[in-house]
Amino acid sequence: MLDEAFLEELAALLEVEPSDLTPGFELTSENWDSLAVVGTIVLIDEHYGITVDARALADCQSVEMLGALIAKHRGE
Repeated sequence: MLDEAFLEELAALLEVEPSDLTPGFELTSENWDSLAVVGTIVLIDEHYGITVDARALADCQSVEMLGALIAKHRGE
């Protein structure tokens, strides 16, 4: 599960309200461009201490998929 601080920073990056970032929120419907992907890689590293592949991250279509990718890299 993604922590609240991470979701708040991700919301700022995507220019949406934190409450909008439900598991079904479609990343591709907002500002999910290459800059957002790079920014999200930095956020993941800062919050979870892991590095994810940019291509795998760019393929995430929802917050739920993003959470699953992070969980996979954390060995959960």
